[in-house]
Amino acid sequence: MPVTPPVETPLPASRRGAIAALLLGSGVLAGCDLDLSGDGSGGPSASGSADPDAALVDRALAEIGDLAALVAAVSSDFPGLRGRLAPWAALHDAHREVLGGGTPSSAAAGAGSTPSFASTNEALTEVRGREQRGQRRLADWAVAAESGSLARLLACMSAGVAQRLAHDLAPTGAEVPA
Repeated sequence: MPVTPPVETPLPASRRGAIAALLLGSGVLAGCDLDLSGDGSGGPSASGSADPDAALVDRALAEIGDLAALVAAVSSDFPGLRGRLAPWAALHDAHREVLGGGTPSSAAAGAGSTPSFASTNEALTEVRGREQRGQRRLADWAVAAESGSLARLLACMSAGVAQRLAHDLAPTGAEVPA
């Protein structure tokens, strides 16, 4: 008679486990490198040909800039959400930096037309929806990238956004204080 191994039930997440996962996720994101040259040197390609993924990087930077502006506007309009949205601002800054777009000043990040919201839940719903669309676009761009390095970077960024969505912006059903 075959013996079946015992089934282990997962333990509920602890604060230490959540922090460890966050640090590990940050380490994975920090480990994502952009090397479009293909020669492993990290420098530009000696061929001098136009980069086929330049337009893709520009679209990703524009998307990330729009998301950062939304997060900045919601954080400004709803001070009670600043703590909850601060990791998103940091994530967008890190994504811009790794793509070579630099980190804009906080004044520039909040510039542009952003919608106004009647409640914190309405604002969070919009942020969540826009971040989900951004995450899917990053995944699609990872598939479309001609450079393997860029594809890995965009996939890593998409995974980071997905993790943050599951952790920070999961719907709770309760009204969030302004």
